[in-house]
Amino acid sequence: MQAMEESLPGVARDNAIQFDKLTTAEVAFGGLIDGVNPCAFTVLVFLVAFLAHAGRTRREIALIGICYGAAVFATYFALTVHFLELLRHLRNFEPFRHVLSVLGLLFCLFLAGAHARDAWRYRRTQEAAELSLRLPAFLQRAIHAAIRGRLRTGPLVGGAVVAGVGVACFESICSGQVAVPILWAIAQDPDLASTPYHSRALRALAVYNAAFILPMALVFGATLAGLGAPRLAALAKRHVATTHLLLAVFFSWMGLVLLLLFWRDFGAALYRASWG
Repeated sequence: MQAMEESLPGVARDNAIQFDKLTTAEVAFGGLIDGVNPCAFTVLVFLVAFLAHAGRTRREIALIGICYGAAVFATYFALTVHFLELLRHLRNFEPFRHVLSVLGLLFCLFLAGAHARDAWRYRRTQEAAELSLRLPAFLQRAIHAAIRGRLRTGPLVGGAVVAGVGVACFESICSGQVAVPILWAIAQDPDLASTPYHSRALRALAVYNAAFILPMALVFGATLAGLGAPRLAALAKRHVATTHLLLAVFFSWMGLVLLLLFWRDFGAALYRASWG
């Protein structure tokens, strides 16, 4: 990719280099949006409600929050690193890379439209059943079982860590819709073509995952300050439409990024075909 960019005229090369790197703020915004999406927030509401029902003390809730959050961060970080490595290998196959870019663009446009529709539907009806993009029932059952099974009895630290790992794996099926476009954009960095785990990519993933667990940390802090599960659920319900609207904006933005990346590759290929 880098050699291809060097064959471009000066202005086109500058634009290509500008388009293939997400800024830290953009990566953090993606992680934050992922952390407040309805899939992740539904899990947080259930977790807080379960801890309250189980009669855990504030000290125990603080310990569970730290261990659970650390486990979620570590698991998400490992998953994103390995998925980025997969994408890094896939991008080396030029025709397949173009196909993935088009599929990624269509994926983002579909989700942008679906989240915009869900925002409109929920604002009109206030019914969660109207949402087309929500945590599937089988995932809800699996996540609830992981939390109940590990936090009801037994060592707090071990139970919180195991629950965090399990929930992160299950939840990634739903919340991964946000991470995938970010990872594909990061994988377009030409420096990653020859470096398995580039420090810049690892920093980007660390920022993304830190932003992802920030809402979780705030919720646990608010719980320790006295915010109960009913108030948390009411807060989440009031902002369902806003959250879906933000997700629609996010996927529209990522669709634009992927379009620019595709146009860069297409322009470079066209230039090489025309001028050798």
